[in-house]
Amino acid sequence: MKKFSLLLITAFVLISCQNNKTYKINGTVTDPAYEGKNVYIQEMTTNEMVSVDTAVVTNGSFKFEGSADSTVLRFIALDETVNPQKPSRVLAILEP
Repeated sequence: MKKFSLLLITAFVLISCQNNKTYKINGTVTDPAYEGKNVYIQEMTTNEMVSVDTAVVTNGSFKFEGSADSTVLRFIALDETVNPQKPSRVLAILEP
């Protein structure tokens, strides 16, 4: 019985350790016009896109870190002030 209890406790601890609900996104922007500009994680609401996180392009790269309770669809969007005629947005699936 002691061995079974120890096994059960060990299994619970291992499962708890694997319950990490964080995500990391590392990206690169090759156009120097975006240096110092914002990159956004956006979600689609009923009527509009809403920014839920922001990162800054530094040395051509950006990084997002966050948490998600479940898999969600979001968009990664570049700052539209650089080229308002051509907004840049890509679909992203965020998984914990």
